[in-house]
Amino acid sequence: MNDKAKVEGTYFTDGMLQGRVPDDRNFEKNVRQWLDSQRKSGLRFDFTIDGGSFNLLADDKPNPSRNFSPDGVQEHLAAAFQKLIELSPPNDRLQLMSTLRSVEYRPGAEIQTLYIITPPGKIIAKQRTLDAETVAPPPELTLASRLKLIAIGLAFAAILLLAFGFFVDWKTWLFEPAKELVPVKLEEIVLDAQAFEGFLVFEKRALDKQRRGLRLLAKAGPDWQTAMDSQPSDLNSWPRFLAVASVKKGLLRCDFYDRKGEFIAFGHVLLHPLLQSETGESELFLPLPGKKVHRVVIAPF
Repeated sequence: MNDKAKVEGTYFTDGMLQGRVPDDRNFEKNVRQWLDSQRKSGLRFDFTIDGGSFNLLADDKPNPSRNFSPDGVQEHLAAAFQKLIELSPPNDRLQLMSTLRSVEYRPGAEIQTLYIITPPGKIIAKQRTLDAETVAPPPELTLASRLKLIAIGLAFAAILLLAFGFFVDWKTWLFEPAKELVPVKLEEIVLDAQAFEGFLVFEKRALDKQRRGLRLLAKAGPDWQTAMDSQPSDLNSWPRFLAVASVKKGLLRCDFYDRKGEFIAFGHVLLHPLLQSETGESELFLPLPGKKVHRVVIAPF
């Protein structure tokens, strides 16, 4: 569950892009130039290089969407991300790991968009619209009004600190949130793939700290061939139809939750290695979001 106010006329991006640093001495400079070019539109990333890998972590600060046409946010981001992945050589693009997504708020609606890298290295936007309790944006303030509010806020904060400073457990208040930044342990992650019961099995293999993700083993279950050979009329329930159809497309959705059961983010996992495997199993990589993940639900996309 997202605890941010769903303000109409705003959007934010989150997720990450990871990959191998190519044999191009201009790669880092080109990425930083791309970052500079996107900053004006509110697209910001934390860019790091660790050994032979790079990581781009999106800043999820809200941005106004009023300057875009309908669906303009998604079109702008898809084009921007396309330019970004084209900084990597063609052979490296399909090896990039992406959980990039955007969320836009319109009156009564939340538009979630996932940006997926597909062969031969092209960004496609998968979008869905949900009903949402949104709020109207606040009126724009004049400079004088802003300065007045700042002064009132500072005065109020000073009074609170003086009045309650001796009664606040500062250790808990300051350091409890930092626990979310402690690296997650493999045994603490709960993997839920019940939607594919009988024909697709996932096992946790290891945490890849360098690439910040979870390595999974995907295996064909006892009913795999029956499911793959089935026609829509053979499936007696809508959830089963969605599950089989998603597997055949090679694209599954992953929802991430924290220990309190609150929704953190969603991503995707590509099944093409398993669909092409002759052994009926394949190792997959699932990038994890920045917050500490306790439960991963793998479901039809």
